[in-house]
Amino acid sequence: MKKWDIFLGGPKEEFAPIPFYKKQIKAALPDKLMFDPFDPSFENLQKQGLWWPNDLLGLTHSSTMIAMVPAFPMPCLGPEVGIFYYYKCVNFNKPLAQLIIIWSDSIQPTYGCELMKKMGIVVQTIDEAVQALKDYFQNI
Repeated sequence: MKKWDIFLGGPKEEFAPIPFYKKQIKAALPDKLMFDPFDPSFENLQKQGLWWPNDLLGLTHSSTMIAMVPAFPMPCLGPEVGIFYYYKCVNFNKPLAQLIIIWSDSIQPTYGCELMKKMGIVVQTIDEAVQALKDYFQNI
């Protein structure tokens, strides 16, 4: 059962290597219903310690995902991408066209990028991410 078109993965805006990336994605795809785990409407869930179950709900009930790799260590993004990949993958030897990962040039070390390329489409800019998602929606 799909509830959202896009899961917006990655850090809060203030920790992102590309400022205001979620706002830019939302503006570029205004007709798509998006799940953002850091949306202020989920603030009470966060205070109650229910952020992770809410995050899982968004991951498993979204048809696509755009994920920004954050500029700090040990992000939650790794498990999020893995869970999304597991739920959506039908061929574990092929990257998912509906999983778009924004890996900015500033993110180090780069060896993690190779694993991400095995799971989804890795891009460097928001424009590339939006275009990849538009291409996916046109092809389904």
